[in-house]
Amino acid sequence: MVALLNENIRPLGNDISSGDVILKKGRQLKAQDIALTASISVKELRVFKQLKVGLFFTGDELIEPGETLKNGEIFNSNRYALVALLTQLNCNIVNLGNIKDDFNATLNALDTLADDCDLIITTGGVSVGEEDHVKPAVEKLGKLSLWRIKVKPGKPLAFGHIGKSAFIGLPGNPVSAMVTFFLFAQPFIKKMQGMSNYKNQPIQVQTNFDWLKPKPRREFVRVRLDHTTMPASASLYPKQGSDVLSSIVWADGLLEIPEDTTFSQGKVLNYYSLN
Repeated sequence: MVALLNENIRPLGNDISSGDVILKKGRQLKAQDIALTASISVKELRVFKQLKVGLFFTGDELIEPGETLKNGEIFNSNRYALVALLTQLNCNIVNLGNIKDDFNATLNALDTLADDCDLIITTGGVSVGEEDHVKPAVEKLGKLSLWRIKVKPGKPLAFGHIGKSAFIGLPGNPVSAMVTFFLFAQPFIKKMQGMSNYKNQPIQVQTNFDWLKPKPRREFVRVRLDHTTMPASASLYPKQGSDVLSSIVWADGLLEIPEDTTFSQGKVLNYYSLN
């Protein structure tokens, strides 16, 4: 067999040519990106430093899984949810664990984390109860720019700064904490990490349920998609309480329902995937 001219020869620049931009700033690096840069003899890449995030969880009622539950106590699921979520986002986590409902204890925890962390996240203590000390403690050490939002679940959300550290105060209810983390904390973290694609991007889906009672706040309800319809249709989990963790386990996304809205089955709304 006689080889043809240029057969099985890869010409110079067949994959990458001089002057080509192969990776843009803000891209989250994948294994194939590393392979591509290595193929053109790039030994090092300038990247954003790993974000250091401090955590603590307020409440005298909080105990750890495996401990004996007494009256008025609950297992702290928020601790493990947030550690898992932040690990998925490749954050360096400083976890102070459970902090008692005490102003000085809250103040000391915030002060400790502000010395060393890019971002501080707490759950609980940002409402208006007698034992909610996070808000006054943040205001003593720094500044709150936002407190409470017109969203369900997640009304008691707080945002501010303590020195150079950003602060996000999530609600204490488990579903509220996870929903507000997804809607607000996760995009903020991705932005801090330098990602260009940091916003949650919704898709349009239709409902296969009725919404007959208008609500005064925008709601993000837990739903599951049926992809056999066109467009995909969303089924509503029957229990939407902010303490019902099974709803967010069952769901694959959040459906955004504007305030003061009613609709019948077939309404097209924004859906945000949790996957």
